[in-house]
Amino acid sequence: MPRALIATDVDGPLLLYGMDGIRELVFDLVGMASDLDVAFALASGRDYASLLRLFGPVKDEVYFISTNGGQIYYQDEKLYESNFDKETCRIILDAIPEEIQSELMVSTSNGSVLWGDNEIFHNEVRSMGNKVSIVSDLDEIKEDIVKVSVYYAEGSFKAYPALAKALPDYFHVTVSGPHWIDINSSDKGHALAKLGRTIGVPADHTYALGDQYNDLGMLDYAGHKFLMADAPADIVRMGYPLMDDAVAKIEQILTKYKK
Repeated sequence: MPRALIATDVDGPLLLYGMDGIRELVFDLVGMASDLDVAFALASGRDYASLLRLFGPVKDEVYFISTNGGQIYYQDEKLYESNFDKETCRIILDAIPEEIQSELMVSTSNGSVLWGDNEIFHNEVRSMGNKVSIVSDLDEIKEDIVKVSVYYAEGSFKAYPALAKALPDYFHVTVSGPHWIDINSSDKGHALAKLGRTIGVPADHTYALGDQYNDLGMLDYAGHKFLMADAPADIVRMGYPLMDDAVAKIEQILTKYKK
């Protein structure tokens, strides 16, 4: 059983917005965590293929909590998935208000599915390293659906209130980035709790690091939580302990376990 579990968001804390590579120091810290018997998890709204592209050098040493808590992978084995059927997906698509001029992405157990002819948006998704397929209708999707994402070019905060109001309460609707809103049947908090139970690490030995609304579930679950100081102001006001540098904070946490 690991001595502790560290779970960190990727975009923002480890990967500055606009960057396309992970600092070598992060890989070194993953190796240090492994040597110290501390489990390391990457919790992201990205799909599994995108995370593999970023963390290939340490892919067998980390747990991947992908699609905003919809899936957990370890060493290419799927440990957990929370999904919904196409009829439930239709409820989501039909509920999106007409005034929200947006692009949509459906995450399945096998990658990202797009439709329409907006090649600029399609290439934007491909640039994240997602495994992408294009369909003309929802019925063409054969895999289980894990997440629906709404991309709003004018900013996710402008679209979120209307979208959250339009959807039934049993969906988890969260802002996951400057332009993205994710809709799941699970969230990072539920997935982190599931991972903790699976590997035998309780909440009071779990550390969570994040910077966005979709991180709140795992911050609330973890016994030790840290929020980026440049997170949205209303999250900062919630009173989570702040950090300026997630990589430095992870190194500080690991130093405790060297003793």
